[in-house]
Amino acid sequence: MTVLLFVLPSCTGEGPNTTAATGATAATDAVSTTNATDATNATDATNATNATNATDATTNATTDATTNATSSTSETGSTGASAEDIPYYFIAIHNEPHPELGGMIAQHNALQSLIAKADEHDIKLTLMFGTSWVDFLLDENSPDRQQALQAWRDKGHEISTHHHSDRHPGFFDGYSYKPQEIVELIRQEVNSPYFNGEKYIGDLADFSTLMYELNSEMKSGCLNEREDKRRVADNFTILTCSAFPNSDDDNAPAPLEDFSPYKGVNDYVNVTEYAGKTRFWLGHSHLMTDKNLSAVKDVFSGLEGGAYGVVTHSLIVPDIDLDQVTPMNDFMDYLAQVDPGASRSVTLSQIVEDKLLPERIVEDITIFDNIAELKCPDGECGPAEQQDPELCPQDCQ
Repeated sequence: MTVLLFVLPSCTGEGPNTTAATGATAATDAVSTTNATDATNATDATNATNATNATDATTNATTDATTNATSSTSETGSTGASAEDIPYYFIAIHNEPHPELGGMIAQHNALQSLIAKADEHDIKLTLMFGTSWVDFLLDENSPDRQQALQAWRDKGHEISTHHHSDRHPGFFDGYSYKPQEIVELIRQEVNSPYFNGEKYIGDLADFSTLMYELNSEMKSGCLNEREDKRRVADNFTILTCSAFPNSDDDNAPAPLEDFSPYKGVNDYVNVTEYAGKTRFWLGHSHLMTDKNLSAVKDVFSGLEGGAYGVVTHSLIVPDIDLDQVTPMNDFMDYLAQVDPGASRSVTLSQIVEDKLLPERIVEDITIFDNIAELKCPDGECGPAEQQDPELCPQDCQ
């Protein structure tokens, strides 16, 4: 393994400058009269003038100090740390490829709440859309949705993708690199609660074609590639779901589960050549509950440099007491306190394209990173494994 490191520059701010105005010469010349009364009056005038000048000096010094203190706060945030001491941060929103949880309108409303909060603080979002969102957002009968999509781009939000593979325990979005007959066997084995509503639609080339309707330059996303890198569609090169660690922090527990706040720590970008293209991977931590929020803030506040990633879903379902929006909105309020002006807010692709982090070369990419989640090995060569020996060679030898 080769590690390439690039050091990010740091800056220090200058302290406040104060100037005190002095001026006590004008009235002194007036104390040259020979008339005693006039002299007394002149002395009084001198004293009054000096008092006025002293008051002016105090006022000016106070004003200058206040102005400089305000300037210092605006540059460093409420914590007093300089902007360069705060890590870059990216926020990904998974917009699920199925309408069952609350329906598309409810999910769309939840997404709009997240975007409104981000826009309030000038924070950039990476909006990862599942397949069902393409028709929803581009519906010819709802031009306001198309206009909103363009407005999100104009605000600097990245339009990205989110794929649910044939091994997803929830809803399969219908696209796979495997043949239809194998996919159908796999879905029977997974036994998803949504199984009766699923169907095979096409391969990953078809998936890419569909997603490009939202953004013809789309290159990033989460493609459920944690267990199987073959799920990465050809032209998607900037990704977040690899399970590769992006930090060598000894304090981070292993393995890094999705809800671990350390999973969002990115000291470097993992880089590898796969399927003829250079792929870049970063990590994000799931921020979906108040408990997650507290843990994420604790880890984030202890970082100096690097980049931190978090992700949530655009889901609010009151019937089952599910709200994965409010904790993220609360986190964005927190970010606005430590990073006024959102100078460290970036999109996923921006981290890679602007080379904001060092790169670590992954020489040996593992196709299956967490083979246990594939029910392999389980000592049984099932129907899907028989038709696709690569699924689990241990069971079918």
